[in-house]
Amino acid sequence: MKYFLFNLKHSLASFFAYLTFPKECSLCGKIAYAMPLCVNCEKKLISEKITNRCKSCGKELFFEKDFCMKCRQKERFFENCESVYPIFSYVLQKKKLLYMWKVANHREMVFFFGKVCFPIFQERFKNIPIVPVPPRPNKIAEKGWDQIEDLVWILEKKYKLKICRLLERTTKIQQKKLGKEDRLSESKHSYVAKTVKNRKIPKEIVLLDDVITTGSTINSCKEVLLSLGVEKIHCVSLFIVP
Repeated sequence: MKYFLFNLKHSLASFFAYLTFPKECSLCGKIAYAMPLCVNCEKKLISEKITNRCKSCGKELFFEKDFCMKCRQKERFFENCESVYPIFSYVLQKKKLLYMWKVANHREMVFFFGKVCFPIFQERFKNIPIVPVPPRPNKIAEKGWDQIEDLVWILEKKYKLKICRLLERTTKIQQKKLGKEDRLSESKHSYVAKTVKNRKIPKEIVLLDDVITTGSTINSCKEVLLSLGVEKIHCVSLFIVP
């Protein structure tokens, strides 16, 4: 209830800002309203979604089908995952999108990300429950919000998608402050099953995160989900670091 009221307050503030305070688009500098992203840039970004991805590592495919040549020739990058689907590559101007949302605290960007995500879930993962990667402990209490919690709230309330919270995070360390080796080590025991009595575990789920960097978060969450009895795991992320 507390999170709902917080989001309602934020949504109303964003609506009035849309009506009265023009902003500057962070990508092109032109006038924007509801968020620091103008209509033209929003349309351009949506048209640039990469639809053909390697199901194993998320790499963009040009001539191959389903899997890139590298994943065909060796063990899969994300073993036991049915598919991996990053929406954008974390390059050039697209880096600004995540910065505006997570670091500059433009929570209204969630409406853009919700608009981008919904068709993907409808076309590729229809009726499959979404399992969000949980925030670190006390993040919402300290910061007031979490980007993935905001996104799944929009997907659930506005787009009527099923959200299934099966995981919780145990460590408070921010992974962006860690190097590759430390990320891999820290993530191994960072996620556990969320304790809920009489919970029905779906056989197939979609794991949702904001960015894939080393893949350590996905692999850690995947192991917990498999231990719960989930049989098929798909992964969707907003970005992937090449």
